[in-house]
Amino acid sequence: GSSFFRDMHNWFLPFDAEHSRIAPLLEGNALMKQLLETIGPQLCNSDRYSFILSVESIPSALRGSAMGAMGGELEAMKEQMRADVPTGDADKLDAAIKGYLQDLYRFYKVYERKNEFDDIFCTTISPDLPLIGRYMQKRETLLHIAEFLFRRKHYEEAANLYAELTDGKGSTDTTLLQKWGFSLQQQGRYEEALAAYTRAELIDTENEWLLRRMAHCYRLLHRPAEAADIFTQLFERHPDEAALLLQKGNALVEDGQYNEALKSFFQYEFSVEDAAKARRPIAWCLFLTGQYERACDYYGMILDSDSNLTFTDRLNAGHTALAMGRIAEAIDHYQIGQKLTPGGKTEFLAAYTADMPALLAAQVDETTIRLIPEVLRLHPL
Repeated sequence: GSSFFRDMHNWFLPFDAEHSRIAPLLEGNALMKQLLETIGPQLCNSDRYSFILSVESIPSALRGSAMGAMGGELEAMKEQMRADVPTGDADKLDAAIKGYLQDLYRFYKVYERKNEFDDIFCTTISPDLPLIGRYMQKRETLLHIAEFLFRRKHYEEAANLYAELTDGKGSTDTTLLQKWGFSLQQQGRYEEALAAYTRAELIDTENEWLLRRMAHCYRLLHRPAEAADIFTQLFERHPDEAALLLQKGNALVEDGQYNEALKSFFQYEFSVEDAAKARRPIAWCLFLTGQYERACDYYGMILDSDSNLTFTDRLNAGHTALAMGRIAEAIDHYQIGQKLTPGGKTEFLAAYTADMPALLAAQVDETTIRLIPEVLRLHPL
């Protein structure tokens, strides 16, 4: 088959079973024809020619057994390939694009004179080519390109196209608005993503995927109260989805609404058999709202039953003991916490220092707060 591919134009020749070079190979070979019908749709044009011409490289004495071996797998191949045959217009277009790109790729990578050309697959190709410019501006073409980029996670380029396709306040295609928002969100452009999602949600108010995405953006934009409102809406629709109560509670904690957060966490605790996920946020909210005895109970449960303790658990248990005036107990927690800290004393003391405002708010004596680090520095690990 190598002589066939020495002619450059044959790399891009549309497949024709009657072509003079391959017709003799197919003539009288029913099995080869069946194989071609089965796997042909999955191959680009040059691969089809190459597949048939490869038979020539098999010694004539072995051709029968080689074809028989392939024939034995024919039914299995047919079943597998049947599900992959494109049906809709979009799928057929995707298949045509894929086939052309495969032909192009094989030419630049396999053609024996490939070193005489600049490999376009090693460079960035601008879509602003004069030859195809008039086609690129058609809405239908832009939709296909945007979808192609979106599915392959080229979110920046996809977002630019979706911005153009949804331009104008009158755009009511919520699918495009959602994909535009998602493409922006994946780039960390949360304000813009939220604007796109909001436009879509105004049209499709019942779309829960949108609501969840909006809540995520609100939290990343440090607007937790709005995220909490969305989690409330979602829980009203799905009272069996207890995880929404955790998400709502966490958003309320971020907003400083600790008592409201506690209500949400307690509701979660009441709703599930294993409420271990709520223990840490409940304990911390109890501490922040001055309910030290109850916070101490929860930290006791965490320290007794959780096998994945972190230094933060000991740090917060220490804060609670300190707020209750149990200084020796607090120091014990802190000392154990230091041993659990990946960064040792330095990291632990930095975390302690960051929590000083919370300790002051808990009316712990300022002198005590400042002496604790000195005690910890002097104590050997």
